Amino acid sequence: MKRSIALIAAALLFGAGQLFAATVEEEVAQLKKEVAGLQAGGSQSVTGALGIVTEVGGTFIFQGSPKINDGSDRSKFNGSYSLDLGFGKEFSSGALAYLHITAGIGDGLNNYLQTYGAVNADADNDGHLSISELWYEQSFFDKKLTATFGKLNPAGYIDENEYANDETSQFLNSSFVNSAVLDFADNNVGFRATYSPADLIDVTYAYIATSDEVENFDSNGFNAVQINVKPVENGNYRIYAWLNNTKNLYGYKKIEDNGGLGAATENDIKAQKGYGFGFSADQKVSESFGVFARAGFKQSAAGEVEVDTTTSVIDSAEPSLSVAWSVGAQVSGSLWSRENDKAGIAVGQVYGSEDYKKYIDNNEKSGAQTQGELYYSFALSENFAITPSVQYFLNPAGGNTVDANGDEIKNAVVYGLRAQINF
Repeated sequence: MKRSIALIAAALLFGAGQLFAATVEEEVAQLKKEVAGLQAGGSQSVTGALGIVTEVGGTFIFQGSPKINDGSDRSKFNGSYSLDLGFGKEFSSGALAYLHITAGIGDGLNNYLQTYGAVNADADNDGHLSISELWYEQSFFDKKLTATFGKLNPAGYIDENEYANDETSQFLNSSFVNSAVLDFADNNVGFRATYSPADLIDVTYAYIATSDEVENFDSNGFNAVQINVKPVENGNYRIYAWLNNTKNLYGYKKIEDNGGLGAATENDIKAQKGYGFGFSADQKVSESFGVFARAGFKQSAAGEVEVDTTTSVIDSAEPSLSVAWSVGAQVSGSLWSRENDKAGIAVGQVYGSEDYKKYIDNNEKSGAQTQGELYYSFALSENFAITPSVQYFLNPAGGNTVDANGDEIKNAVVYGLRAQINF
């Protein structure tokens, strides 16, 4: 997950308006002086009296496929870029205020390939600066309890992983960034609390609203509980469960029982809630080698639907995913005298829904998509890295892709190059 904090956000929030006047202007001026002396690369901390944390990051991704699996059999190249800005402030009371602003252009190859998950997890085609996160955090009881409130990114607290959680520096495939079957809510107003009764365990609860209207902030949102056990030094073993109260899923069997698509109405069927559970572990084996594993399950007997607004008839239903797993490793370049380089490899599978095939579309294939990714990050300087990568898919989309002749496509390949700038 990206966490970026920047001077521009400080200027936007603190440099304009009379409410913050002289005191803030002095702090921003001091901040600029402090940051000027920092070496870029990763999150940087000013350890002076202000307790400022700053970062600016730019990500440029270029990807190509010799044969996209949309039925056209053509090759395709595309790209995207994103920008991360923000500002953070630490307080002597053990509190932290945090702002994260993002912008991006381009969907990459995501719209040209039929796969479970995205081949470019960093793609964001919004084109406008937007506030991704804005929250206040407070620690209590000698930091045993930490509470956070504001606009939150749920992936920052659930299903984290040291070696497979950041599309700007690690894997690009979304299935190796977070679980493919974890239905996160979009970043929104929420609350997070983590209790650490001992060094070996953390217990986290997170709630994220799923309504666009702040006044509708209620219990109908995304809820998750995670327990992180750390029995071995530099290791994290997380188990979690989640419930999405406003997913509005409709049971495939109930759709069929009420006449099927084009006949059943949303009034005939009670909407269901999305839920699931998962596991995410990472273990540092040595100073230059670490491994990770993920697994997840979600109820797949129901899916999202398209409803005719005039008749309330359910016109179509989306196939759900059911199970996903992945394993991988990261190696540091220190083994070959390249201290800031790193390489990663991962493989995993994602399964479709048997219920969708049984009740909605007998032609749908619910087999497993197998995907793998390999990358090598060349650190050309402390603030600039070039990362070539390759992704390979066997049985993409569970076997539900065909070429121009109507024949099943057995595989897909995606080559990529990422340029990451931090300053």
